[in-house]
Amino acid sequence: MCAALFTFYNCSDEDFSSKYKDPSKVTSVTIEQVFTGVLEEANEFLRLGYGRYFVHDPAFGIWAQTWGSRPDDDMYESNQMQVDGSYGRYIRVLTQYKLLKKEFDNSANQSVYQAYELCGRAVMLHVLFQTLDEFGQLPFDEVGFFPLTGEIVLPHLDDTKTLYQKVLTELDEINTELASGGNVAASTDWLNRGDMTQWRVYVNSLRLRCAIRLSGAEDYTNPDNTMAADAKRIIADILGDPGKYPVVTSTDNQIYVENNFSTSPNGWWTTLTNHDGNQNGRNWAMRCTAGEALLLRLDLNQDSLYTAAADDPRLPLIFDPVQGGTREGKYVGVNPRDDNSVVRPLISGADDDGIKQISSHNERSFRDNRRMKGYVITPSEILFYKAEAILRGIAPGDAETAFKDAVLESVKMYAVVNAESDATGESALRSDVVAGEGTQWAADWTDAKITGYAKAKWDAAVSTADKLKLVYEQFWVHNTMFNAVETFNSLRRTGIPDNLYYGYRSGSNSTKVLPNRLIIPASEHDRNPNIPNERSSVGFEPGKGNWEVIFWARDLTNSSQYRGTVKTSL
Repeated sequence: MCAALFTFYNCSDEDFSSKYKDPSKVTSVTIEQVFTGVLEEANEFLRLGYGRYFVHDPAFGIWAQTWGSRPDDDMYESNQMQVDGSYGRYIRVLTQYKLLKKEFDNSANQSVYQAYELCGRAVMLHVLFQTLDEFGQLPFDEVGFFPLTGEIVLPHLDDTKTLYQKVLTELDEINTELASGGNVAASTDWLNRGDMTQWRVYVNSLRLRCAIRLSGAEDYTNPDNTMAADAKRIIADILGDPGKYPVVTSTDNQIYVENNFSTSPNGWWTTLTNHDGNQNGRNWAMRCTAGEALLLRLDLNQDSLYTAAADDPRLPLIFDPVQGGTREGKYVGVNPRDDNSVVRPLISGADDDGIKQISSHNERSFRDNRRMKGYVITPSEILFYKAEAILRGIAPGDAETAFKDAVLESVKMYAVVNAESDATGESALRSDVVAGEGTQWAADWTDAKITGYAKAKWDAAVSTADKLKLVYEQFWVHNTMFNAVETFNSLRRTGIPDNLYYGYRSGSNSTKVLPNRLIIPASEHDRNPNIPNERSSVGFEPGKGNWEVIFWARDLTNSSQYRGTVKTSL
């Protein structure tokens, strides 16, 4: 396929001629092919491949404390693979979409191909939105000229608020246009499989996510956020008119990527199974580790043993207990107050015959599961947004019902992942099947009991502020495994959980405290004088570079808890 895998950064002038063909000599492509090319370039944004699971998501999960980590001096560093991966994929998706738009504009059959352009644009806007959340600023208008025209253009940064407005406005336009008709062939579309109703569900759910992001929070809205009022109006419009703005409401219409491993592997299961989970510092043992903050919010008891009557039903679905040694059978997370001399031996199992003494992600659910879907937008996410909007007075409705349904859908999603796993054989860390027909877990956690568990939490939160905190925390828990960047986004927007501990990394060369955002990779500004070099040489510069606050967020570094002092004990 002549799908354009184009980027312009980190290339010499000679690289351009060797990597990219003269546009006048490129063999023509079909609009269907270029549309599929947009999806292919966005693939890593939409499911858990190697890059996301071992590079991208761990960094955001560690910063949001939904993932555990060794407290190394570089734990706040933006891994270069993470930065280059996110930024590079954004450039490639945007360039591929611009090629699609060019082919569409030149087509004599635009009425036939309009849906391809609209759906391709929706995916591009999704990637733009997520990458903008991560970096806070991006080039857009001037990106992608070389593969289209042969002209080398060094792009400038676009206005950040203008780009967020573009996402909101154009997703609305796409929904309206798709409501009028049009089709995308299922054979070209592995995201929504040619279901045009699902494309509208995807578009409106994504727009709701963006509006929630820009709406601020009940207790605080960044003074620079001039978009909050309009965002609240959009939230009210979407939630108030499901006929005009269909969104994800259940597992029947959630947005996901099917893992068709039997015929055309998307690849994430093969890359995950390549890591055998031994205790010698390999990726699984080191990267896929439980953090104390999440275990506590899964209601883990002080004895660290799972008890169905008291603990969160998701606990044994997300994590494996320690499989041997002095902590066998217990769920144990990394304590962020411990230094590396304490944590490293626990992860390596140095004092327990090489058996890791910190819980890992459930191997049956995640590492060896070839049936695991790539969840893009889940019903729980939308239901948590709905509960929040009702509590904040943005939309009418029953917040308690929305919250209970959100928790129920979250538990059921993790249960399906575990129960449907095709993992076979034995490994050093894998536990038995937890959920599924005939298991004790299934007997303990009927839908009614899960809803009762959620209701008990709701009733314990007395005030509206307490209930909002509960909604934010449960959103943070839900996105742990399938959308770690959203856990960090939610933390930046809401400040919840509000009693996380982040130590000061005194030995780090460049990032001593938690960052507020990523910065554009050095390879970009080295070649392009229009992109500023924001790399810090002193480790912490408040309000600059990694610590500049995006206009919709709060400053995570502006607190004594990020200087190695406990703000509130867990």
